[in-house]
Amino acid sequence: MKAFKKFGALLVAALLVVAALAPAALATPATPAGGTANKAGTAHTITVDASTADTTVTPAGPLSGHDFNAYQIFYGDTSNATSNQMSVVGWGDGINGQAVIDAFTTGSYTSKGGETIEISQALKDRFAGAASAADFAMKMAAKAESAAGANDGWDALNAEQTAELAKIFRANINDAAKVPLEEGTGADAGKYSALVNDGYWLVVDDTNVTDSENDFASANIMVVVDDVNQTVKGSIPKSDKSVSKGQTTTSGYNSFPAPTSMQDKTDANIGDTLHYTLVGTTSDQLPKFDTYYYEFNDSLSKGLTFDASTVKVFHGTTDITEYFKVYKAYDPKATPPVAEEFGATEKVSGDPLSIRIICEDLKQVPGMVGGDVLTVAYDAVLNSDAIIGDIGNQNDMKVIYSNNPDTDDKGESTPSKTTVMTLRLDISKIDSEANPLPGAEFKLFRLSTEGLLEYLKASGPVDEDVYEEATVEATDNPKDKGLYEYDAATDAYTLTNDETPAAGKTYYEFHKLAVYTVQGWTTGVANSGTNAAPKSDSIPADATTLTSGTDGDPDSYREIAIKGLEGGEAGKKYYLTETKAPAGYNKLANNIEYEVKSTTTDTATTTYVPVAAPVDDDIASYYEKQGDNYVLTQDARVQTGKTYYECVIDYGLSDFSVTNSTADPATGIADTKVENSNDLVLPVTGGIGTTIFYTVGALLVVGAGVLLVTRRRVAVK
Repeated sequence: MKAFKKFGALLVAALLVVAALAPAALATPATPAGGTANKAGTAHTITVDASTADTTVTPAGPLSGHDFNAYQIFYGDTSNATSNQMSVVGWGDGINGQAVIDAFTTGSYTSKGGETIEISQALKDRFAGAASAADFAMKMAAKAESAAGANDGWDALNAEQTAELAKIFRANINDAAKVPLEEGTGADAGKYSALVNDGYWLVVDDTNVTDSENDFASANIMVVVDDVNQTVKGSIPKSDKSVSKGQTTTSGYNSFPAPTSMQDKTDANIGDTLHYTLVGTTSDQLPKFDTYYYEFNDSLSKGLTFDASTVKVFHGTTDITEYFKVYKAYDPKATPPVAEEFGATEKVSGDPLSIRIICEDLKQVPGMVGGDVLTVAYDAVLNSDAIIGDIGNQNDMKVIYSNNPDTDDKGESTPSKTTVMTLRLDISKIDSEANPLPGAEFKLFRLSTEGLLEYLKASGPVDEDVYEEATVEATDNPKDKGLYEYDAATDAYTLTNDETPAAGKTYYEFHKLAVYTVQGWTTGVANSGTNAAPKSDSIPADATTLTSGTDGDPDSYREIAIKGLEGGEAGKKYYLTETKAPAGYNKLANNIEYEVKSTTTDTATTTYVPVAAPVDDDIASYYEKQGDNYVLTQDARVQTGKTYYECVIDYGLSDFSVTNSTADPATGIADTKVENSNDLVLPVTGGIGTTIFYTVGALLVVGAGVLLVTRRRVAVK
């Protein structure tokens, strides 16, 4: 039996952790919890300190609730050994030693994830001929040459070789002989310890982190006891997303979080192209993985059309798009496997549309070292299905990543969300007594940054029947006013027969709406007025005419709705010009200016909504309620009778105003009334009106009379 130096420091070099030999700080069992006892019967404490394991957050947070277990690999005899030495007697009860020997004989092993892994040539050469626990222990430690030039020594295992050997041991452990490490409480949360017999031990993080949010499993830890305290450190991948109407992203970022110029909300017209930027980080433990899966998992609401041809992926500022594929559907474990990619030039929307930008093994990308920053850039267009006001047109993403170096478990980051807000302007054409006027025609335009006039191009109109809650006074006659009632049982509105308002009853006004949806704007034409009163000498032929109905036909009257206008905190100005007035009415002499201002809330509102009909396919995105908190479920399938929740993150309008209008932040709709007059006296701002013409006319008449009398008198003479 040969004595070998304990090789704790050697093994620690390759670990996920930074090791420090120190007495345990936590209370531990009075007797060893497991492992074959050595002859001296010495007991020691293994402590894994994960109290500050997550270095992504400040201050660093604990890995709490993990299942750390210790497995004895070798046991030995320290009764006659000098300090820091132990004679290896045999395989510990935590390992299937023969399976380890067989793995090196065949050159491969089966991982805990069921994958056949080839053993590296360097490790096969190192352990060639090892047929016992003592042989393996001897070849794990460094050996000096027996004599100068003998070439019969070897260096200690390097970090990469030690990590590989730990995985081979991990694949062949005896689960029945595990020794659980107990987590401390209070200030000791995230610190795990167990009292064990002397020997060489493998500490494994057996936590199920599949589909977990913001979590990871520690790599295997090889320790030799004396009392040992292993400190676990690691970073959890994070994600962020932005949207803008400015310049598209042509290069990635070198740091996270991304620059403050990235915004999580913007305002847009329907038809505008939006530039999205997704930023994610990798774990600094990436080198410990054999393969490292990484996915940008994105979702677009129905009002956004994705342009697959614009997708770019960057590592720092290096374009690595070639290593990623863009899927609309992906499930490699399905039968048959599903992997449907977007077409290279495909433009598509969905309700919602799932976008999965995946690299199966990030370790194949040159330059990946762990703690990397990855950036995805792509474009989408705000389309005619866009939501007006309300929560806006949302787009959320997360990164999904390998989070256990020994299995194919995957974790996910906290979702990051963006929203695009667009608004609506409703125009009522009325006379001086607020009666509706069909037959008016308008154009809407704006000023470009160059000062040119750009006229609205819109699709439609699409007719809609609108019922709005009416304001009813106690003295009103709802029947005479033509008001409606709503029947929830039939989901229908009917004219009321009430001649006096009924207590507690809601009445509705009915009107028709002609909805025009913004598609774009004409090429700019010269402004022949001023910025305060812009006008053009010619209106482009492709400008859309907005009409309130057919002239002279009261039944054709429709309010005009312009859907998909951009607002924003700085405000956007639009101008309405009347190109045709109803018969018998005077056309507006001046444009009407509408300055649209809106503010989207800076803070998203997060709510958890019960899932009415949960399904297995979506189980990974469901939450459970634990006390006052919501956590991602660990269930692989939906459990009967269990309540699951969906996480909903909403933005909304905190402020909304439009000049010459009444704006409603709750709906994102502004109402404006445009009045025409048919009076004979039409005063003009800054003028003296028509009275002068009547006065002059009267004088002319009198003058004519005088002239006539004079002429007659002359004739008599």
